[in-house]
Amino acid sequence: IRALLVNHLIIIAGFSLCILFTLLYLYGYTSPFWWMTIVGIGLYMGYVPFNCMLFDRMIASFKYVSNAGFIIYLADSFGYLGSNVILIAKNFLKLDVSWSDFFVRMVLLMSALGIALIILSALYFRDKYYDKQIEQPGLKYA
Repeated sequence: IRALLVNHLIIIAGFSLCILFTLLYLYGYTSPFWWMTIVGIGLYMGYVPFNCMLFDRMIASFKYVSNAGFIIYLADSFGYLGSNVILIAKNFLKLDVSWSDFFVRMVLLMSALGIALIILSALYFRDKYYDKQIEQPGLKYA
């Protein structure tokens, strides 16, 4: 469960980097190069632990006999769907906004939403783990 919660913290740190450097960019404290680089790192910090390790840690924490393959595939498919929705919306809805403004808004909105949802997820799985520990006393906090 510790590893599961640490994964949540890494994802929150990635989203926080995205928000911090986007605000620094908007107020002129960082260059576009460093903004894009750090936002890319922040997004990567959200994607890799979420898609590679979070599901494995979740399965291990609750001792389910399964693998993470299907869940990873499902999460990836929603990522691809989101990318396509962005391209379709930007190109066909005739939004009067530049790509950089659109990206800034999406980074801020999705990072804030991501932080909120990951916090809720961490609280949910922590509580679920302790509830299961009460039901099955042999389950150790590791």
